[in-house]
Amino acid sequence: MATVENYLSTFTEHQSLVQSIAVQMLGSSYNIIKSNGYQKWLNSQKTKDCDESNVPEEKEAKTIIKVKKARNPRVKSIYKKLLEFLEASVEVDCVCLKGVERSDISSLPNIGGVYWITNEKDVLFLGTTSDLRKNVMLALKSISKKCSDENLKTSITELIAGKCSIPVETLCIVYLEMEDAKKRIRIKNKVKNEAAFSPVLE
Repeated sequence: MATVENYLSTFTEHQSLVQSIAVQMLGSSYNIIKSNGYQKWLNSQKTKDCDESNVPEEKEAKTIIKVKKARNPRVKSIYKKLLEFLEASVEVDCVCLKGVERSDISSLPNIGGVYWITNEKDVLFLGTTSDLRKNVMLALKSISKKCSDENLKTSITELIAGKCSIPVETLCIVYLEMEDAKKRIRIKNKVKNEAAFSPVLE
């Protein structure tokens, strides 16, 4: 008999990543049993079962997937996944600033590039610019206004004001330097089209 576990076992690595993001973002409102993908797969399994046997199936108990909120140390941070994706798909060196301090922002180059600002699990902001230092600062201000995480909001506000004495450990800035505006936009769009890296605050 078809079960959710059987369905999940058919997933590719990419599908598993997308599904885990859906579970994280939608929380208790996410129901895999009602998803289009599961229903389509279930119908194909029922067709197979009917072909193999005419014995009527017993009603299957609903399977509930419980998602633990405790942090799983085996789950990679989003910035690590982003770096792997960029390494595989873009032939440009990236810089990653993990645990952001005011001096990190001050040391950003005044040249063009593409940049991402993340926390542990989400890409918060994605931008292209002709001046990385100036626009990363503007992006941080935007994040502090839109962010629902009060601790992160406070840390970013203090970071911008230069009052943050310790690094903001949950914050990460990934950037690549690039003067060609058309290439910057191509890279931005390529990454943005990946569901896992789509910014949550734009």
